[in-house]
Amino acid sequence: MHRKERTALLPGLSLLALIALAAPSAMANTVALTPLVNNGADAKRVMNLFNLMSSELEFFPSIDELKEVAPAPASLNAGCIANDSCLRGITTTHGADGLVTGVVTPQGDMLSLDMVYFSQGRTQRRKVYNLKNDSTALANGMTNILNEMLTGTNAEQEDAAVASADDFADALDDDDFAIAQGP
Repeated sequence: MHRKERTALLPGLSLLALIALAAPSAMANTVALTPLVNNGADAKRVMNLFNLMSSELEFFPSIDELKEVAPAPASLNAGCIANDSCLRGITTTHGADGLVTGVVTPQGDMLSLDMVYFSQGRTQRRKVYNLKNDSTALANGMTNILNEMLTGTNAEQEDAAVASADDFADALDDDDFAIAQGP
């Protein structure tokens, strides 16, 4: 390669290097999880929910790091989950990109989970889930709850929208097709 050709390539390489440096890099997604605010529920059950949520979030592919915020910050109460400023304070104090928190309230044989997902400086999602106050029901429902909080999609609704074999019960089976075709 001649000297003139090499110098002609350098500006192109420098431009590519600048573009690569200027491009936003993929940020690690760090999510903080606080213990749930207890609004009259059994304290042991509420702590078990926190542990269950922590275990579930460890397996979410969109989370690079989970930070358990325990004990709960003094500012975390039922009013805080409706206040972006309060949630922002907890999120930034713990060096996280997002925050999952909520309030647990007993409702007879049910538990009401008022869940919040906070990221990008504001509440992204807030929803109340009513689950049977039963260990199995809570464990079975938690993955879908956390998935909906983090992604905005409800796996149960998506599963219901997918066609099942029952949807085709009235369709012709192989024998019917052979008879319809004739010998």
